[in-house]
Order: sequence, then structure tokens, then C-alpha cells
Amino acid sequence: MTFFKENGKSILLFLLILVAVGFGYNYFFSGSSGVGGPLQTTSVVGSENDEVLLLLLDLKGYQLKDLDQRIFADPVFRNLRNFSVELPYEKPGRANPFSPFGNIPAGATTINLRATFER
Repeated sequence: MTFFKENGKSILLFLLILVAVGFGYNYFFSGSSGVGGPLQTTSVVGSENDEVLLLLLDLKGYQLKDLDQRIFADPVFRNLRNFSVELPYEKPGRANPFSPFGNIPAGATTINLRATFER
């Protein structure tokens, strides 16, 4: 009994730490989330999807006649110029741009390189 009197606080502290570690392990590594099973997924067919769908349907209903034609008569619009450049056709490069040059077959995957170092 003298053992417990001398080491009572240490034993109690050890037991409290052991219980806390047990609860922590159970909380972080248990198989269930505590809300009714492992992983629960929900399908959201909510407001965002409905808003996008309604917007697309609304835009589909517009015709070109509904567009304000005055924008095309505006002097700023008329002063716009096309500065695009047509790119010439170029021959495509190698099938594998990372393969080394030389007499290496197309299906080869490894290459033996020998390097010599001079001192």
C-alpha cells in the first residue's frame, strides 16, 4: 500500500494520459464518422445548377432581333481594326521530341551513356 501512496499521483497521471490517448485514437481512427455510417454523399441539385440552367434557357430565348443594333453604328465600333496575323504552315516536329538524336530505334526505352571525367 505504501507503493500507491508514494506513486499515486504518477499512476493517476499515467491512467489519465492512457484514457486520453484511447479517446483520441477512437476519435481519429474509428471506422464511423459518428453521423450514421462511413462516408455519406449527397447529390446537390440545388440552386447553382438551377440558376445556370435558367440562365441558359433565358439566353436561348433571345433572338438576334432583340440585340440593340445601335452598337454597330457607333463610331468607336466602326474604328475597330483586325490586327490578326495568319501563321504560315510549318512541318510538324519529331514524334517524340525528348528522344535522343542518332541511330536509336523508335521503340528503345533505355540508353546506355558512358561519361568520362578527367581530373
